[in-house]
Amino acid sequence: MKRPLPLLATTALGLSLLVAPAHAETTTITAAADAHVQADQPGTNYGTATGLRVDNKPTSTAYLRFDVTGLSAPPFTVKLRVFVNTSGSTPVTLSAVDGEWTETGITHANAPAVGAVLGSSGALTAGTWVSYDVTTRVNGNGSFSFALTTTSPSSRMIDSREGVNAPQLVVEDTAPPPAPGPADSYVQADQPNANFGTATSLRVDGSPVTSSYLRFDVTGLSEPPFKATVRVFNRTSGTTGLDLYFVPDNNWYENAITYANAPPTGNWLASSGSLAANTWVSFDVTTAVRGNGKFSFAVTTTSTSSRTIDSREGENPPELVFEDAPPPVPPGTPVVIAAGDAACAPDDPNYNGGIGTATKCHMKVVSDLALAASPTAVFMLGDAQYNGGQLANFQASYDPTWGRLKSITRPVIGNHEYGTSGAGGYFTYFGDAATPRQPGCRANCEGWYSFDIGTWHVVVLNSECARVSGGTGCAVGSPQQQWLAADLAAHPASCTAALVHRPRWSSNSFGYADTAPLIDTMYAAGVDLLLAGHAHSYERFAPQTPSGEPDTATGIQEFVVGTGGSFFTGFATALPNSLVRRTNVFGALKLTLLPTGYNWEFVADPGTPFTDSGSASCH
Repeated sequence: MKRPLPLLATTALGLSLLVAPAHAETTTITAAADAHVQADQPGTNYGTATGLRVDNKPTSTAYLRFDVTGLSAPPFTVKLRVFVNTSGSTPVTLSAVDGEWTETGITHANAPAVGAVLGSSGALTAGTWVSYDVTTRVNGNGSFSFALTTTSPSSRMIDSREGVNAPQLVVEDTAPPPAPGPADSYVQADQPNANFGTATSLRVDGSPVTSSYLRFDVTGLSEPPFKATVRVFNRTSGTTGLDLYFVPDNNWYENAITYANAPPTGNWLASSGSLAANTWVSFDVTTAVRGNGKFSFAVTTTSTSSRTIDSREGENPPELVFEDAPPPVPPGTPVVIAAGDAACAPDDPNYNGGIGTATKCHMKVVSDLALAASPTAVFMLGDAQYNGGQLANFQASYDPTWGRLKSITRPVIGNHEYGTSGAGGYFTYFGDAATPRQPGCRANCEGWYSFDIGTWHVVVLNSECARVSGGTGCAVGSPQQQWLAADLAAHPASCTAALVHRPRWSSNSFGYADTAPLIDTMYAAGVDLLLAGHAHSYERFAPQTPSGEPDTATGIQEFVVGTGGSFFTGFATALPNSLVRRTNVFGALKLTLLPTGYNWEFVADPGTPFTDSGSASCH
């Protein structure tokens, strides 16, 4: 059962949000002194300049001083604001300064030392204010000095107090009242002080940077939800999708939020993949929404074409949807653990007696998680043993860890297995479990086979296309492709999965186009699920066609689970249809293979916490 919680709760509540919020008592203090100093002109003073220069080549540092008076108690919050006139991805850092200096006397030669870092600007957009929280430093009356620095070799220019927009210290004496409940609006970099809270649609854009903010007020939950999903109704098409970020600060107002005062975003949560006009787009936010309270999110995009979604004043308001846990699984339903890229070599510097280090060689911990799940089978998705798949390494590292589940393991061959001639270590270690079609083969074997588990049919493929059948191992008409077509035709199960090592799709350099003929064959036969490793990260895609178009009716859903314990790799640009991505994580995918569908849950190493879960139906 799904329980939707719409953003626009009631008409009365919606109207009440249009009333301007009461703000805390705010005092704005202009800089009492400012100047910059420059390493290549160590004796020069720039105290009367209309702009402050911040640079790393030559080193140029801007100094600011504010005189605070009239406070009767420590302020609730203090923000230092500067107006930047240059754009760039390298931020400007704000630090404390404790030494004495004067505006008309400071030079690089006599400037006081730069102290503790207080904050960073992030990327800069010309013609906008940048804010730094300095509440911990400005805790009463007095004179307070700061320094602005950057690692960029390109100058950052900031208005001085002699310029148009002097640096400011904004002091709020008391906490503002709590923000009300459901709300949405968007903010736009080229209109930094404009509010769009009453608009019937929300804009999202990469140029000018435009982000939409959503807030939901969750009540009535008695326990953490099984699944929570944010849904927005999208009005525009495009291959570059939307990204959803968690916003830790809920204290913003629908009719007051602007680009200049919008709260910063937190962790990335999910991506939409490519967009179709006039459709709902869903983001899994289960990791962020674990109980009652206020929850804020930001919708962004890297697209330079604007995306439009309905606001709560529009026809289809944003929603937060909760799903109850699925019904109990029938007795005897297979439970499978899937992961690849597992065991480090014993001579790896991070092997550490088989228990690994903080970021590498977690084959023991992840295999412990697999054992605890009491699975029916283990799908080992290739590169089971680094670095070259030597039999001695399998016996020393894989066998004491993942090898505890060897009797129920269905192995997939990976590229590192071929580090030993003919993948002899892999074929010898797994024996006929890796070669059921070629009993007794222990080197240069085909590496593809199939089996049934529960009501499911599963095909295991060799994605090292150049190493089999004379280099044509995955081509149309190759022995593997012909076998795959015949095998799928002979097993028209209602649910079918395919296991490979190299993923067809991956938001990094690991996607592998050579398997495209096999993907075409799978799609034509109605394969539901594709499991892969190779990329040492976790990624879940929406069901899609072989060409990467969304297809919820007959598409193949791919999971990349290269998280079995070895080490991490990262991501580049997110591919269309990539719904969930996570790097720096170890763990395994737990699959419950139902008669007409499947449930999934990523079971993470406690040292790299993360969760992703859900369910899907077969075609």
